[in-house]
Formats: sequence, C-alpha cells, structure tokens
Amino acid sequence: MFKVKWLALLSLILALPFVYGGCGGGGTSDPVQFTLVRVECPGQDPINIEVGMVIQFVLAGYDASFNRYVVTAESWSMTNVTGAPGTLNASGQFTATGTGTARIVATFTGYTVQNLDIVVRPVQARVSGSVRASTNGAGIPSVWVRFYNASDVLVGEAITNSSGTFLASVPTTATKVNLRADNLPSGWYKEWVYRNVRYSATISGCHAVMVLNVPLANGQTSTMADPIFLDSTVNPPPPPPDGCS
Repeated sequence: MFKVKWLALLSLILALPFVYGGCGGGGTSDPVQFTLVRVECPGQDPINIEVGMVIQFVLAGYDASFNRYVVTAESWSMTNVTGAPGTLNASGQFTATGTGTARIVATFTGYTVQNLDIVVRPVQARVSGSVRASTNGAGIPSVWVRFYNASDVLVGEAITNSSGTFLASVPTTATKVNLRADNLPSGWYKEWVYRNVRYSATISGCHAVMVLNVPLANGQTSTMADPIFLDSTVNPPPPPPDGCS
C-alpha cells in the first residue's frame, strides 16, 4: 500500500511541470515575439544630454500588446558622430565628455533595432514644462518643443516624456517657444494654446513668449508653469490662431 501511494505521488510531481510550466496561456514554451525592439535611455531626453552626465542605455522589446521587456544587447556602438560627444562602453553606458551628436546602435539577433539619436549640449539654463490635452489635461508624450531667441533663431529643442513633461537645455537668450509641426504625434491639431492665446506650429514665426517662474540662468531650471495645450482631432477644428504677430 505504501509503495502504491508513493508511486502515485511521484507521478503527480513529474506531471506538474507539464501542467504549469512554459510562458503564456496553454503552457507554451515559445519565446516572446517582439514587434518592436529599440534603444532607450529611461528618464532622460536623448536630445538634452548635458556634458558630465553618465547615461545607461537599454534595449527594450515590445510585443503586439506593447508590453515592454528589457533584453540584453549583443553589442553597443556609436555611429554618425559629430563633434566629441563622449564614450560608450560594451554595456551601453555612455559618458558625456563634450558637445556633439551621435547615434546609439545596438544589435539583437533576429530583429532590426530602432537605434537612438542623441545630442550632448553644454551645461546651460534649463526650461521645464508640459504639453497637455485641452479636454482633460492628460500629458501628451513624444511632442517636440522648440525654443527661439528674440531674433526667431532656433536655440534648443526637447521631447515630452510619457507624462507629457519636458526639460530643455537652452542658452539664456531663449525667449520664445513653439512646437515642431512635422513631428507632432497623430491625433492632434497643429495649433496650440498657451496662456489662453492660440498659436500655430505651421506658421513661420508664430511663437509664444515664455513666462517663467525665474529668469534663465546657466545651471538652473526655470519653469513654464502654464502648460501648452493641444486639441484632439476627434473634435471639430479649432478657430484660427490669434497669437501670430
């Protein structure tokens, strides 16, 4: 009797991996299939890296449901280098030693990796702010914000993060702001509102004068307390801009 019970228990134990093992529904052992693999630098705008920063780049894969998985790159390298932006080690850690631009390249067998362009800037003044939906105030990611001086010369750019906020490195001569029309995410009109005045990303020189909590100073962060608002294309077109002058 004891032998029969022991054999039954052993059979149950051996069966467990086949019942509960594997990945995903049905116990399949197939690996995750990615629809996108890209280089990322979490928590840092890649076009606003400052000299002296140390950045850890990662390789992330996304499945069809856009679930994110950090994977191990087989190699890291820099291409398209202009100036002397810094050095990249075999683990994807970048040390910004000078100003310039580069493309961070990673390899991962079986996939075409979306590599990442970076800009390393000198330590300058910084401007923080946000871009939000006009209907509910939700932050809008991947919006390129542009900064201009009094002569309408482009002096800085930033990309909003997943919460719709940005942190730009700009010279102290920056006075105006606009959006980059050709990179505006789909689903949003190319007009925008700042401090109850409407501007256009497609009209040359239609910039807003920034209102900051403190004047720009090198090494310090000034804040645009008022968000930039965008209108969704699910709604009727907005009225013509009234801030272009």
